[in-house]
Amino acid sequence: MKNRIFYSQMNHDQEQARKNRSDDNAQPKYRDVKGHLLAGELFPNYPDILLNTLLFILCCLPSMVMVILFLMTGGLIFAAGFVASMILTVPAMAALYHRCFSYIRYTPAFVRKSFFTAFRSCFRQGAPCGLVLGILWVLLGFYSLVGQSQTEIQPFFYYAVVYLCLIVVNYFTITVTAQIAQFMLSTQAVLKNGVLLLFLCGWRGAVPAVLQTLYITLLLQKPSAGMLLLFLGAPGVIFTIAAHFLWPRLSGILLVLPDENHDSD
Repeated sequence: MKNRIFYSQMNHDQEQARKNRSDDNAQPKYRDVKGHLLAGELFPNYPDILLNTLLFILCCLPSMVMVILFLMTGGLIFAAGFVASMILTVPAMAALYHRCFSYIRYTPAFVRKSFFTAFRSCFRQGAPCGLVLGILWVLLGFYSLVGQSQTEIQPFFYYAVVYLCLIVVNYFTITVTAQIAQFMLSTQAVLKNGVLLLFLCGWRGAVPAVLQTLYITLLLQKPSAGMLLLFLGAPGVIFTIAAHFLWPRLSGILLVLPDENHDSD
């Protein structure tokens, strides 16, 4: 009797295991990747990131050429040309950010704006902000080049200040272009908010700013490796990471419903 009971129980367990396996095969478990940077936002959208990064590079060619000519010749005319070319570069950055924000907000592909549609909508805000950012980057470049004569006296302090300034300027550029990509604000409001967001976003903006600084350093120190990463979509990947970290804070600070403005009335 005991053997028959043991056999019956084992047989039941085997049938139950087969049923569970068949149920698992018939209805595979759904893995929710929403909110995951790698599995939900970067990997599924990488072909689109690569394509839009190439369009971004196309818009940035004038500023890239001006930087190369300035480094080769030291002519101030090329520094002025770089400032002027930022009129195109900043709207292009905002357009790429607009695309990257659609990834982290899981906007369906058929609803997303094309790169050049976003570029046109961002141009009015981006052009004047581009001039301001261009002047800021030129001043940083002059400080980095002229200050090299001080490296023999205080090299560590000099490089520490240069990298700190580079991170801050990258951070400010990110906060400005992210606003242009998502909000309709005046130039004065964008620049003012850009300064305030340096403090309000905290580590969420510092992470992509450091990544962007490291990439610029690689581009200057190892141009071949930097250019390879450029055409492999490094700007789009960095912008997507920035959008992933910044959107929760930006939406909480800047995305205010009209009715909320009258709560105190």
